[in-house]
Amino acid sequence: MLVRPAELATDTATTEDVVRHAMQACDPLDAIMLLEPSSPFVRPQTYDLAIDVMVQLGYDFLFGQVLYLFQWDWLKTRTDVYDQLTERTYYFDMDTSESVDIDTPHDLEHAIWLAANDYVDLSWAK
Repeated sequence: MLVRPAELATDTATTEDVVRHAMQACDPLDAIMLLEPSSPFVRPQTYDLAIDVMVQLGYDFLFGQVLYLFQWDWLKTRTDVYDQLTERTYYFDMDTSESVDIDTPHDLEHAIWLAANDYVDLSWAK
């Protein structure tokens, strides 16, 4: 088991550094997908579609509002995933109902309201 060091458990730690640290616990893979628990409404089908797009079109980095998919070797060469974006980078347009990002108590209340009032598709979670 890989334990995250204290310097990567702060508000100033970058996502890229945390992901690279986690990569140390794995054998090399084709790609890494960042699934943030603060984005609970992304449907599994959306993750599958993102993978299909990356594989079929050969992108190094695919990102949406709350979805990040990186080629393993590409990520190892970056200090900031948004520096030097190229034609092998793809912006993955997501439905806004899936793009909820919970960072504050207000965000959480809003997410609860959206779910309680059927503004998000949670059929996959049942």
